[in-house]
Amino acid sequence: MTKERGMCMKKKKGISLIVLIITIIVVIILAVTVILTITKNNPIESAKEAVFKEDVRAFQDELNMYISNEYTRLQGQRDSKITALGYDKDGDGDRDSVYTYVPDFKKKYEGKLAIKDDMIVYVGSDAKEKEWLLNSGVYIAKTLTVKYVDQDGNKLKEDESIALMDNYYSVDVPEIEGYIRFSEKLEGKISQDIEVIAEYYLENDKLAFMGLDAAGKETTDEASIVSYEVTGIGECNVSKIAIPREHNGKPVIKIKENAFNGNTTLVSVIIGDNIESVGVTAFNSSKKLENVSINAKKIERAAFMYSKIKQAIIGKNVENIVGFLFTYSNLNKLTILSDKVNINNNVIGDTELLTEIVVNDDNSKYMTENGVLFSKDGKKICAYPIGIEFDNKIFSNNVKEIGDYAFASCKKISSVNVPNTVEKIGNSAFGSCKNMVSANINAKEIGTGVFMYCLKINNAILGDNIEKTGDALFTYSSLKEVTILSDKVNINNKVIGEAPVTKINTNEDNSKYLSKDGILFSKDGTKIYAYPRSKEFDNSVFSGNVKEIGDYAFWYSLKLITLDIPDNVQNIGNCAFDTCKNLTQVTINSSELGYFAFGNCPNIETVNISKNTKKWSNNIFNANKKILSINYLGTMDEWNGTLGKTSSWKNGNTSIKKIICSDGEITL
Repeated sequence: MTKERGMCMKKKKGISLIVLIITIIVVIILAVTVILTITKNNPIESAKEAVFKEDVRAFQDELNMYISNEYTRLQGQRDSKITALGYDKDGDGDRDSVYTYVPDFKKKYEGKLAIKDDMIVYVGSDAKEKEWLLNSGVYIAKTLTVKYVDQDGNKLKEDESIALMDNYYSVDVPEIEGYIRFSEKLEGKISQDIEVIAEYYLENDKLAFMGLDAAGKETTDEASIVSYEVTGIGECNVSKIAIPREHNGKPVIKIKENAFNGNTTLVSVIIGDNIESVGVTAFNSSKKLENVSINAKKIERAAFMYSKIKQAIIGKNVENIVGFLFTYSNLNKLTILSDKVNINNNVIGDTELLTEIVVNDDNSKYMTENGVLFSKDGKKICAYPIGIEFDNKIFSNNVKEIGDYAFASCKKISSVNVPNTVEKIGNSAFGSCKNMVSANINAKEIGTGVFMYCLKINNAILGDNIEKTGDALFTYSSLKEVTILSDKVNINNKVIGEAPVTKINTNEDNSKYLSKDGILFSKDGTKIYAYPRSKEFDNSVFSGNVKEIGDYAFWYSLKLITLDIPDNVQNIGNCAFDTCKNLTQVTINSSELGYFAFGNCPNIETVNISKNTKKWSNNIFNANKKILSINYLGTMDEWNGTLGKTSSWKNGNTSIKKIICSDGEITL
């Protein structure tokens, strides 16, 4: 028994020794952690900083795309200086798409990122995060207290303003006063009962008028009045009016901007051919206006935005509609009598209830088929109603052209396939198609910004028939991958546009292009045509066979921090690194640089230039205010004999004061 007890005691002592050793190790680890925490060069904090800054950098482009799209959609109705991302939960739900578009936003960024002057700003309170973001291109915002007023300008209590956030649109923000003004939001579905427009006349004294002199300026001097403009309704509750041709024996020629903005009585309006122009937002937010007939010569921007219009007639006299005419209205039927005005979805506006466009039989410019607006010969699609289902068969048969903005804002397009029988696609033809996920385009010619603001598009194919493209094809879209099949079209980052592309592909038998690691090269690998904007950057891309960096090859690239271009790269094209906002340091050994090669790179501080560089063009470092001097890796005589011969390289940059050479400094 004694022997067993002794063995047991030895075991307990052994266990106690192990516990003691573990305790000592834990204490040491904790002590090291504490020391590191209070040490200036804390690797743990450094790692946190790196992760945080990379997260912000990674999302910055996606957020900018969302922001730009929202401001375009809202037509400037909200002030960016006091708008927080995702705060507004009403409307059609598009404003919440940031959570889908940027999945980690809500978790990581809510309460930390907002918008100020169309820039991403940090609005959080963490002092370390603020310090980390200094000089990173992300703005640090000051606190702004926002108060709310109703339509009459009466201040609202905090609980009232919160309630209004869910039920009202913000339509006016007087920045100086610091208030947000609200008006009633649009109601849901419209009635199916369409009232036929008839002529309703109102006595002149029921309308408000302003006199105009011979120059068209407003005047109250009776003697100088030669015509009148309508400024609104006086104290009456009329519902149906026709704008009169005369007032006090003189012609009525204009409807003033905002003349009937927010009107609560009008149901039907007739505007005759005596009216030269209908002003900007003249009938905006007219809460009961359902029917309108317009025969004015010119209709200014967003004249009927946010109205309740169900049907509208564009008369024969109409020559010019500036745009967004019926945006966010209840329009479901549009009749076009004019053959002088250009009609497309940008002109009509974002009207998701529109299912029918009607044209008179004798119209010399237009025809319709199944509610879709075509040119008279049927060869051009002019406007595709947003509210009807989409079918790719629309491009078959006789169609040779898709007009500017023809399918803009169509929410029912998930994928589009344009065959090579279509010769031309106009500017922004599929812009803001928010549910489009893929596109296969094979038209001969493609305009500018064709897929701008397509917030869900993942991949696109530019077919082998394409010969010519505009710029910014996918700007502010969600495009991640693009395939180039054509060997006839010139492709660079400006053509692709400001989109978070990570991979550019091409076919193996392409005679012009080679895709290597998702980067677009010339077939022989000697020229870089396009480096995906959101792809991680590696300086080794310039090694080996590369002799040239093409125009706009790295334009708007997000991942460039430091750049070291070796001497095997002989030429750097025009705007090759333009608007690389995160670029801080550049070393150049190339012999020739094109204009704006490093323009609009606001965070470049260090520039090293080899004496191998013999020639550069205008505005090399345009708008780069952090560059105070250039390190020239040659002598002062070598500088003066080559790069220093001209001063045009310095255009657009007054911050550079000296050139630091190997044997001294040159003051500029």
